[in-house]
Amino acid sequence: MDADAQVHLGIWTNWSRGSAVKGATLTTTREQGNLLIAFTALFVPFVASRFWRIFAIIFHQCYSTSDMRDAIHHQRQVALRNSSSPESGLMTLIRLMWAWRRTARRSWIRVLPVTMFSVFSIGAFTVAGGFSSQISTSDEVLLRGDDCEAPTAITNGNLTLSSAETSYWASLENTVNNYAQQCYSNQSSGLLECSKFVVRTVPTAVMDYNAPCPFRSGICRRNSSNLLLDTGHLNSNDIFGLNARRDETFTMRYVLKCAPLVTESYTQAVTAFNRTFTVYNYGPGLSTADSKPNYTIAVPDIESQARNFLTFQGAFVETSSTFRPDPAVVEPDGDVSLFFLSGNGVHFVSKAEDDWYRATVRAGTLSNFDGPEAHDTYRPEEAASPLGCIEQFQWCRDPDQGQCGKLEGSLDSQISATPWFNISREDLEPDRPVSQTRLGSAIIWAWYALSIDSGDNLSTTINRIGAATLASQESISQGLMWTINEKQWQLDVTRWWHIMLASFQAKFVNTAQGSKDSPFRPYTIPPANDYERERCSNQKIRSTKYANFSILGLVLTYSLGAIIVIISFIIVPVLRLLQKHGWYDKYAYLEWEGDTAIQLHRVAQDQLGHGHWTDCDERIPITRPDDLLAPLDISDPKHPMLARIVDNTTSEEPKPETTSQHSASEQTSLESSVEHIDNGSAGGTSVGVRRAFSDAHSGALGGKRFHGLDADLERCQTRPGTAP
Repeated sequence: MDADAQVHLGIWTNWSRGSAVKGATLTTTREQGNLLIAFTALFVPFVASRFWRIFAIIFHQCYSTSDMRDAIHHQRQVALRNSSSPESGLMTLIRLMWAWRRTARRSWIRVLPVTMFSVFSIGAFTVAGGFSSQISTSDEVLLRGDDCEAPTAITNGNLTLSSAETSYWASLENTVNNYAQQCYSNQSSGLLECSKFVVRTVPTAVMDYNAPCPFRSGICRRNSSNLLLDTGHLNSNDIFGLNARRDETFTMRYVLKCAPLVTESYTQAVTAFNRTFTVYNYGPGLSTADSKPNYTIAVPDIESQARNFLTFQGAFVETSSTFRPDPAVVEPDGDVSLFFLSGNGVHFVSKAEDDWYRATVRAGTLSNFDGPEAHDTYRPEEAASPLGCIEQFQWCRDPDQGQCGKLEGSLDSQISATPWFNISREDLEPDRPVSQTRLGSAIIWAWYALSIDSGDNLSTTINRIGAATLASQESISQGLMWTINEKQWQLDVTRWWHIMLASFQAKFVNTAQGSKDSPFRPYTIPPANDYERERCSNQKIRSTKYANFSILGLVLTYSLGAIIVIISFIIVPVLRLLQKHGWYDKYAYLEWEGDTAIQLHRVAQDQLGHGHWTDCDERIPITRPDDLLAPLDISDPKHPMLARIVDNTTSEEPKPETTSQHSASEQTSLESSVEHIDNGSAGGTSVGVRRAFSDAHSGALGGKRFHGLDADLERCQTRPGTAP
């Protein structure tokens, strides 16, 4: 089944992030996720502009004064009022400092604080924009577990498997074999998807290629140069994706020890059916037939060449074993498997002095068809070569606190771990063990998922896949073994190790995924209680078909952003309300309103007597529909000015008698002043308009410098003859 089709969409907690708050996660489809990411990318710059607006108001109000100030002061005020973002504010302020660099001494110091704050705003929100991408978390998703089920007891090699069971396990083992060969390799070709599990590879803590003989009897070919592999303690959440709180997780440790075995005194020749066999006797075999063989294996043999037994409290378990072990290979603290390597007619191009292959006997001559060259080929010294391996497991509640069972065989390791998981030995005795606690159910369901308590071990895995598990198979062509490593058997067992680790990963996911509409379904068991069902719906995998978002990141981004936006929009209305009630500086508020580009344009026109203005204290002042305003006079391109017009009404209506907006003395001064009002080199820019207004004051009012808008606004509102 496609695990991606069973992904939970919505809110869930990813406990790998440490807590319920940090781990709160929203999973969406990839299309919906892209929309949310795009919206967030637009939202952050918008919040940045509103953040700048808040502090532009604060700076503007702090600098505001009704006292007379020079042009730099007023230009800074206009820049603060009319910059829509920290970027636009920064550019205006830099131009301001540059323009006054030679005219006003140390002018840059007065503009520097605002300039630095704009730089800070740009930097802060650039970083915030980068961090906003972190709301899209890892590609870990949660399976729904609707069809969750675990395999029943795995029948061993002496029993007959149904076609459905055979197909299921063969498919699984071949899948994990392919996964192990590619995804656990440093030279991955990328042909397979290696990112389905929460970790690409299960880590190995110890890889000792010079370990002592693992068997106490000293039956190994060498007392050193043997193999010890140890995963260390693997956390169920971090490594296998069993999503749970830290106090509800557990660890599994898997250890494999292997060594080639001596054959002296353990072999003899047997003739049967006019053929000679070499039998290896490390203990009599077990089968369902009435007669049981009094040897472990006979070679050549078309059957499996792997034999194993499980131990329980120091004794082997016959129902889960394929032979009754000789005391020399019995290890009470682990499950033992024997693997017999047979040449099956393969010739080696060069001598293989590896302790397991042992191809040192000359077998023939390999000729070159293109020339006279020829060289010897070799075959193994014996019909088969035995390799003994011991498997051990350890289950822990918290290894850092010493809450662990013993490192033993699969059955014993479970029994010794029960005190740490709120279960007793009696809870495991029924055919279907069940716990009434969350932690006990979690560990029992994990044992069922892995099937390790029912004979599904390394021997079973190798039996299903066969010679394809050997790394040396990559060097076989046309019945010849072309190259062989000096420690080839260790490379082979290392590959088996990777297959087992990949098998652990796959079994947890397959159990949560289930086998709906599969012939294998009758050979599975469903969860027994709510706790086991909870485990089923808390299996994580990785998938790029979905998008994950941190709920904490979303809440912080949008809540803080919303607060900034709301403050930026209400701060001015609040100031307006306060000044109307006399609780705030009237001048500071009116200067903020009057420093807009539209208001400064109105002031420049109004000072020339152009237009009958109303709503002068609103955002948009208006005139009569028939009023004409002065255009820009560019007769001097380096000094553009507002042109003065004599008749500022349309010809369609008579000019009102009461057109004057100023006293007679002011009008006389205006008429005797320059006929054009400077509008700045930028034409309609806000700073330029502010200068035009100042020029009008200096010309019309006998050289007085502009120092406020208060009187002008009141006059605009009370002037007789204005349109309502």
